[in-house]
Amino acid sequence: MYKGIEKRKYERIEKTFTVSFRIIPLVAQRLALDDWDTVTIQDLGAGGVHFHYDEDLEIGDLIDLKIGYPIITPKIHCVGKVVRVEGSRSSSSFSIAIEFTAIDMLEKEIIKKAVEELSVLGQS
Repeated sequence: MYKGIEKRKYERIEKTFTVSFRIIPLVAQRLALDDWDTVTIQDLGAGGVHFHYDEDLEIGDLIDLKIGYPIITPKIHCVGKVVRVEGSRSSSSFSIAIEFTAIDMLEKEIIKKAVEELSVLGQS
């Protein structure tokens, strides 16, 4: 676990669960993507999410996210931006970091509270 200076504004919980997402195409591309992918996230915080994915996303890609967990109800629907992509030499997956860019303040508070509750319960 990382022990250095924390740059994140919000605490994150290292708890694996699934999240549905799709890439939001540029308006100029005029594409309507209805295909949602499901991934297992590595950590979640009120500021963003991190997961491994078998396709290379581009930094700056906008991502439509649906986040749900038994302690997070109803499902949170928000938009994030890819801020980091790291490839793995040992596998074909990529480590993807998403920063939330369009999320309701109430939903952000729900995630923050869920992270705090899961931390207290020792389920991280």
